[in-house]
Formats: sequence, C-alpha cells, structure tokens
Amino acid sequence: MKQAPKKFAGARTLEFAQDIAGIFLKASALLAVLSAAYLIWGLTSKGVQSILSMPAWAQKRVIANVNIATTVYELSTLVLIISLVIRNYADDILGYILSLAGIGLYFGVPYLVGYYFGQNLEANAVILITLQSARVTAVFAFMPGVLLIIRDIFIRISFAMARPISEKAYALEIKEEKYKDCRKYPIWAKCWQMPYCSDFVRKVCPAWEKRKSCWKIKRGCQCDDATILRAMGSVSFEEKQQRELAWTMNKKSDRYLTPSQRRDRCKTCAIYLEHQRQKFRILSALVVPTVVIIVGGTAGLLRNSLREMLLFTEKVMQFASFEPQKSVSYNWLSSGGDIVYLQWIFMVWVCIITMSYALQLLEYCIFKLKI
Repeated sequence: MKQAPKKFAGARTLEFAQDIAGIFLKASALLAVLSAAYLIWGLTSKGVQSILSMPAWAQKRVIANVNIATTVYELSTLVLIISLVIRNYADDILGYILSLAGIGLYFGVPYLVGYYFGQNLEANAVILITLQSARVTAVFAFMPGVLLIIRDIFIRISFAMARPISEKAYALEIKEEKYKDCRKYPIWAKCWQMPYCSDFVRKVCPAWEKRKSCWKIKRGCQCDDATILRAMGSVSFEEKQQRELAWTMNKKSDRYLTPSQRRDRCKTCAIYLEHQRQKFRILSALVVPTVVIIVGGTAGLLRNSLREMLLFTEKVMQFASFEPQKSVSYNWLSSGGDIVYLQWIFMVWVCIITMSYALQLLEYCIFKLKI
C-alpha cells in the first residue's frame, strides 16, 4: 500500500495557519456581528438621542459602554479581515470585496447616521465615537483590499512572463545555453531569433529567406512539410519518399491547408507562443502608464460622475424615507473635506481596478484567443 506523499514544511505551516485562521474567523465574525448589533441598537434607541439631557454620571456610563463596544468591534473586525486574507489569500476577488467594503464603511455609515440623526452630530459624543470606529474598520478593510489587487496585478504579469510555452517546446530538447541566449533577443524578435527555431531547417526556411516571421507567412521550420523536406536534401531519394509519406500520414500536407487551418496550426507552435509571451511583456508594460494617463485625463468626468451618483443616492434615500422632510440632513456635497477625500479614493480605486481588468483582458486576448 502506497503511503501518501509527505508535505513540505512550508505547506504544513500554511495549512496549520489556515486551520487556526478558520477558528479565529468564526469567533471574530460572531463578535463583530454582536458588537455591531449592539451599537446599532444603541444608536436607534431614544437614550442616545437624548444623551445631552442625561445626568453627567449617566452620560459617562453610556459613553464607557460605547467605547467598550467599539473597541470590541474594531479588534474583531481586524482579526476577521486578517483571517479572511490568510484563508483566501489566493482568491483574486477578495481584494475587490474588501476595498468596496472599506469605501462603503468609510462614507456610507456617516451618510446613513447623518440622514437618521440630522445635522446635530458634533454635540453627541456617542455618535462621534461610533463614526470614528466605522472609519477605522473601513481602513482595516480598504488597505488590505488594495494591496491584494496590486498583488493580483503583479502576479498576472509575472506569471504570464514566466509561464511555460508548451509541451512541444520541451520536446525540442533545447540546450540550457541556447535558452539563456534567448533572453538576449531583441524586443520585437523575429522567429529565427528565438530559441525554438531549428538550425537544421533555418537555411532553407521561407521565413528566413523572405526575412519575415513565420507567423506572418504561415510557413516555418516547425510546421511546413515542404520546408522540412528541403532541409533533408542530403538524404537518399528513397529515404526522402519514406519520410514524406510518414509526414503526410501524421499531418495534413501544407499545400492542402486553408488559411484558417494555417492560423490554427500557428496557435500550437512553440515559436508563435514565445512571440505571444513577448507581445504580452511589451503590452503589459504599457498598461500601467496608459491607465494612469486615461484616468488623469478623465478626472473631471470621474468627479462629475461621482457627484451624480451621490445625488442619485440622495434622491433614492429621500424617496424611500418615511420622514416628512424633503432634503437629506447630512448632505454629501456639503461636507467639503469628505467629498475631496472621496474623489481621490474613487479615482485611485478606479485606476487600480482598471489596471487589473485591462491585464486580465490582455492576457485573455493573447494567451486564450491567440490574437
């Protein structure tokens, strides 16, 4: 009976950390929900709304309880986020969820609290403590989310540059010295400058003769039977006929292929796949400055879009409200400091998200569609 393969020390450590994180995840989630429920219950009760009319000793007691609840909420949320990152560090969607949750907590909670209590927030210490706690936990969620998104961008670029070309590339048995030399080829290399080009066929290859890459003329040293047979001109006529027959039986002859079939053949060629990886290396380096320039050039449009979204949100809240007032007490657009911060955070978030999805689209087009 075969024994199960032993795990590396790093894998065992990671598995142990994930098990511990799972325990902390459940406990911290429970504490976060209970403390948040306590704070919501306290804020909606009449006691907090009339705290200024309470005796001094009663105010101290309520504020002390709120301080304890917010501390538990902040610590449990921090542990919850750390546990989530450890348990799901490889999940690329976690960064987007955390960043959105951070933005929602930082700006959404003050909006809802201001809408519910009106403009007299500065005099109520309980509300101020709660708002501060919401923004602290928002930072706890937003910063890891942004770091995870940046990590996802970095991994996509690194993985695409270091991924193996194909199984066929390994079958070519390229020497290590020659593979190292391929790192020195030009930025936009021709097919004969890559390590997978066959020296045996290169002298008679039509791509070499025309000085055009094989993926442009759809013929080369790895796929064209006529070129292969030309390179075997030194063998006897009988042996050449045998090799031609074997080649034709295993692969449809080049002369009978349609342009579409030739393109499909290129998509499995090691040389063309190396060309695709080179293409991704160049284009991915242009994604970051291009996105920054586009976001910077459309900054005014993004700020106006954010303003329209906030106005639309206020209209929805007014429509859904049971209150008789016609305007929202806590207006986003009147809180100058907050709206400036929100605009900057919104533009940075749009920039990072756009980079991530642009790289995903680029990777899909180059390595999946083989464009």
